[in-house]
Amino acid sequence: MSASGNLGRGSIGNRVGVEHHFYLGGRKRLDIRLPLGLLFMVFGLLLAGFGLMSHQELYERSLGININLWWGAVMLLFGGALFVLGHRQQNQAQSVKAAAERE
Repeated sequence: MSASGNLGRGSIGNRVGVEHHFYLGGRKRLDIRLPLGLLFMVFGLLLAGFGLMSHQELYERSLGININLWWGAVMLLFGGALFVLGHRQQNQAQSVKAAAERE
């Protein structure tokens, strides 16, 4: 049991930064945003494609709003944002690593 002054030290809530990497073994790390971004983009494309190809009669119950098209677009944008953020972070990590190796 720790003293009251040390309460909370070393707990999960006191981490300095958030790790977005998935450990693959060795020195390889995969940013989890890359595969999740791709997954959301694929499902968004499928859903939006279905919304574009389906008949308008299907959307009479939803007041004529093409729900599949709109949610497909939302999923596509969300997946794209995840993918871009993960790819940007990976490029920054590689440039930092290259700069450290040059020194």
